[in-house]
Amino acid sequence: MEEHRCTKQNTNETEGDMPPLKRSDTPPGPVTELFDRLHELHLDAGEPSTRRIAKLTDGIVAFSTVYSIFRGPKVPGWGLLELVVDALGGNEDEFRRLWKAAIQAERLAQSSETRSVGDLGKLAGRPHEEPTEHNHGGITSGLLLSDTFQLVLDTIESMGETPVVVPTGFVDLDRLLSGLQPGTITAITGEPTVGKLTLAMDLLRTVAIRHGMPCILYTANLTKVDATYRILSAEARVPLHVIRSGQLSDDDWTKLARRMGEVTEAPLMIDDAALMTVEEMCDQALAIHAELPLRLVVVDTLLPPQRDESRRALADLRALARRLNCPVVVVGPLDSLPAPGTAPGVANVDPVVFESADVVIVLHREELHDVETPRVGEADLLVVKHRNGPRDTITVAAQLHLCRFVDIAAY
Repeated sequence: MEEHRCTKQNTNETEGDMPPLKRSDTPPGPVTELFDRLHELHLDAGEPSTRRIAKLTDGIVAFSTVYSIFRGPKVPGWGLLELVVDALGGNEDEFRRLWKAAIQAERLAQSSETRSVGDLGKLAGRPHEEPTEHNHGGITSGLLLSDTFQLVLDTIESMGETPVVVPTGFVDLDRLLSGLQPGTITAITGEPTVGKLTLAMDLLRTVAIRHGMPCILYTANLTKVDATYRILSAEARVPLHVIRSGQLSDDDWTKLARRMGEVTEAPLMIDDAALMTVEEMCDQALAIHAELPLRLVVVDTLLPPQRDESRRALADLRALARRLNCPVVVVGPLDSLPAPGTAPGVANVDPVVFESADVVIVLHREELHDVETPRVGEADLLVVKHRNGPRDTITVAAQLHLCRFVDIAAY
């Protein structure tokens, strides 16, 4: 977007805009330093409007999001900040350093708050509350709609200022789902070898590397080394088989070197313990969250032998999602294979998974069964269940030699 960068000569606006770019109070230190420099950059660029800045990002960042970024006090994800800095003609390396320091300071502060809230929120030993006009006491306390209404209003208002959803990294999928919602379960399912885990790892890379949000992968199907190979292949765009063979060209090594720093600094955790139970996963995730607030949990593969066990496992994961206030993604197989020549659908999804999940995505690739199909290199994300919105089919490009799926427009 170099040709679109903002200059002082192109900032006159006549179109409507949001209020002036005010900012919230931030604590002294790295967070304040980041916002100080961001507002200096805005001033140096001629103080363009939020709509103008949004336009300079090719519409990727909404003008309301631009306003939220400048206002603070929450440190924005690097992916969004990078687009805004680029639009204003700023030095991305400088802002990357400032952002890293700020996000680290914010995580430390959140960790401290989480421990405090966790101590206060233990049900055992919670002191008796005297009835007030908002807390009536007795068995109905906390159950009436009036007890929740102000919380809902506060949540809606805060969502407008500081987005809490987790981006998937796929433009059309994010438009359909509005990102992965906190406290929800998303199931990714499909036929064997279709690329289910690859899709899940795309989500992890987007969250941890692009946006600097802590996340964790629980997998018994990959070792940490194998998972790292896949991440490097996708990020550096070096084929997985080349990395595994060790026969890298000078160009391949250069590609790896360019991405190595950002990959190693990403707050992405991988647990490859083969015998870990769902209960143990939940306990560990809660312990991690007390130190580093998680924004995404991915479980591969959820495959209890009995449906009753599967139902209990999914109930435990839903409880985890709500306690962490983050999305949980579960990867698993279909309950039955589709008829030859047809795409899988609701009838092929495990009924317990379909019932329990908020979103169910069936991954399908025609080339899996028909190598002569004109749709070689394409994959469909069949959103067969969306509890809070419409269903649709999202087509993406399958680059499985690079261990990734990408938007068709970026192919």
